[in-house]
Amino acid sequence: MVASVIANVHRDGDRRPEAYTPQHFMPGAKTEEDEMREFAEAVQRGDKFEVDPEAAAAFKRQMESTFGNLRPETSA
Repeated sequence: MVASVIANVHRDGDRRPEAYTPQHFMPGAKTEEDEMREFAEAVQRGDKFEVDPEAAAAFKRQMESTFGNLRPETSA
């Protein structure tokens, strides 16, 4: 992590707009693309994913606080 911070301090934003991450300095580290590919393969295999009830409730509260004034239209 320290190496990425130092690299970003000295990074030329015009020549390299994307910031360095710790993964850039960790040989063999998984990239976001690797993780997404593994996820897609798991979905294709039909793997099931457990939902953390606390995380789901927190997400629901956040959505309700952000979009609480929006209600689905009902047809009469």
